[in-house]
Amino acid sequence: MGPLYTKVCHRRNNLHASHRSVHETRLRESPPGEPEVDLLVDLLLGLLLGLSSALVGLIAGVALLGRNMYTFYMTIIPAIDLLDGKCVRLYRGNYAQSTEYKINPVEVANQFVREGARRIHLVDLDAARGGTTDRGSNNRKIIAAIRATVPDAVIEVGGGIRSAQDVEELKGIGVDRLIVGTVLVRRPELVEQWAARYPDTFIAGIDAKDGEVRISGWEEGSSLTDTEAARLARESGAVSIIYTNILRDGTLQGPDIENSLMVADAGGLPVIVSGGIRGMQDFEEIKRISADRIAGVITGKAIYEQRIKLSEVIAAYQSPAMQHGEGSQAW
Repeated sequence: MGPLYTKVCHRRNNLHASHRSVHETRLRESPPGEPEVDLLVDLLLGLLLGLSSALVGLIAGVALLGRNMYTFYMTIIPAIDLLDGKCVRLYRGNYAQSTEYKINPVEVANQFVREGARRIHLVDLDAARGGTTDRGSNNRKIIAAIRATVPDAVIEVGGGIRSAQDVEELKGIGVDRLIVGTVLVRRPELVEQWAARYPDTFIAGIDAKDGEVRISGWEEGSSLTDTEAARLARESGAVSIIYTNILRDGTLQGPDIENSLMVADAGGLPVIVSGGIRGMQDFEEIKRISADRIAGVITGKAIYEQRIKLSEVIAAYQSPAMQHGEGSQAW
């Protein structure tokens, strides 16, 4: 039942023992002819013991109820990475090691929502490494189509968001959250300006390799540590952080929970873990040790490789009442 219940029961047993001791002492020491006094003492002690037992039960019940009522939930966020209009997964961010899945990205997004997803993570890999980001690009057309197909889901987009034009175009097609990485490192003042114009919109994408933040599609170093970037994210008006250990991404070797928690502590913002999810055991481990510092988990390859069933993960770990609204609820 837990330590509180054990302590309370121990105290109750002590009271029982104390009552027996007092009663036995009264029998030995009371002079003959005082049965009324003995009876009165016994009645008072019995009443006291009854009240204490009731109190013990009440405290234990409240403790047990409180423990059972508290459940840690996280948002499960399925991912779609787009490379030249195709759904792919990279291995440790290496464009030369990509796996293409012969599936329609728009249909995949619709399937995610049917399985219970309330938030979808989209990455424009072409834009991330400096490719075209205009509305006529293949990936942008697909992002717009996904937005139109799943109007009730929160859509977050990352990759190549480096100008006010990118921000305006993506907000114009109805994207809810914009993930900024390279521009956050190079021009944090721009992110601050955009965040003032579009509150509750920007997520800091912190992608790190050996503790150093990588930018420009993970192909360049930044000389900035992941915890320094977390503090910069908070100062720039980001509502949350997506943390990816690049060496785990696409590997099915398990997420980097330890560094995710360090980033959460440094930035003081909700953190979404990304990279390395391999099965249900990872969600259970996050639940066990995160202490509410991890708000969500992004998973892609584990879904496509059928290591997990999205609907089962959502049923087990995502609250039916999960919201991503404005103000304090936005992340």
